[in-house]
Amino acid sequence: MANRATSFILSFLLSAGLVWVVASCVLEAAQQPQPGIGLDLVHTVRRWRRDLSRDRAASRVALLGDSVLGGSVGERTVPDATSEALARCGRRGQSIAVHPLSWPGWGVSGEYFLNDEIVRARPDVILLELNLRGMGPATPGAASYPELAGFVRPERLLEAASLPLSYAGLTLDRLLFYHLLVASGADEAWATVLRRQASLFRLREPIEAWFDAALGNRAYVDRRVAVTLGTFDKVFVPGKNRERLELVQTVLGNALGGLSPTHPRLRILGAMLEHYRRAGIPTIVWVAPVNVDHLRSLGLPLEGLRRSLGTIRTLVEANGAALIDLHDLLRDEAFIDAGDHVTSNVGMSGATMLGESLARVLLSMAPRERRPRPADTSLRASSR
Repeated sequence: MANRATSFILSFLLSAGLVWVVASCVLEAAQQPQPGIGLDLVHTVRRWRRDLSRDRAASRVALLGDSVLGGSVGERTVPDATSEALARCGRRGQSIAVHPLSWPGWGVSGEYFLNDEIVRARPDVILLELNLRGMGPATPGAASYPELAGFVRPERLLEAASLPLSYAGLTLDRLLFYHLLVASGADEAWATVLRRQASLFRLREPIEAWFDAALGNRAYVDRRVAVTLGTFDKVFVPGKNRERLELVQTVLGNALGGLSPTHPRLRILGAMLEHYRRAGIPTIVWVAPVNVDHLRSLGLPLEGLRRSLGTIRTLVEANGAALIDLHDLLRDEAFIDAGDHVTSNVGMSGATMLGESLARVLLSMAPRERRPRPADTSLRASSR
């Protein structure tokens, strides 16, 4: 039995080594760019934290959220519009520095995993986006970034294990595994493995293109086009970049039906806000705009959405934070796509209207003078 086990382990190691070498040769020959992975967010957070800690403004605001805050290169984003609105308010507005931190699909579970990293930055205010599209019933899958759970500090592991994080792809064994990787300093090696895996998956299209060229046909490219067209037909309203009823119910169904205080993602939100309260950081939760005009055009009632917002407000305030409800701030033309991302064009765009609303909130609580704050002592984490 011992010999068989030894033989299996050796065979596994040799096979894994061979696969790694072959994969390295293939990727080197393909010269594929490095893909992004969830663990890259940790490096982004640490750079953001260093920038924030060096800022000498009277009020340093951590503006946290998902792709609603982002945009393509050169586009005017919500953080840009917020900073511009503050600058127009003269000296008082200039004493507020907005430090945005956004990542596609970064919802409550991913934000909870990085609670400790945010607290280490010691912002004066946290302005936390809550996107109702992240409330389900659809599970976020890989976009929940469960590997970030390794950055939950040891004293919070028991709390994390007791929260309903299975929807985010996290089980107890994975929580402990990711924590072990980070505690042992092996998270960078793990990130290398994940990047290698993602790069190999991305080789499918160039390989298919090579087969088409070698065989002199368009079988693979035609299949990709057919799949894309079929997806558009199932997902989007004809002639509009807006979602069909079925997809709206998938991403917003829980919020439209009326969220319960025991909803898994609300429980995680409550734990996150309680952590910020214990750290003494004032927190404002703002509900991202929803395209209510499109919901009405689909014949969906909005009473459940209003009940959900009442539940969210009760939970947020019970955990020492404030709620700013911007869910119905924008009309249909202020949204650029079916995902409720806002327009960025100059003028009264969605980004402008949202940024000005956030600026007014910040001005209402701006401090009159600079307060001393504790230094960020996490040098080891910052240098990694």
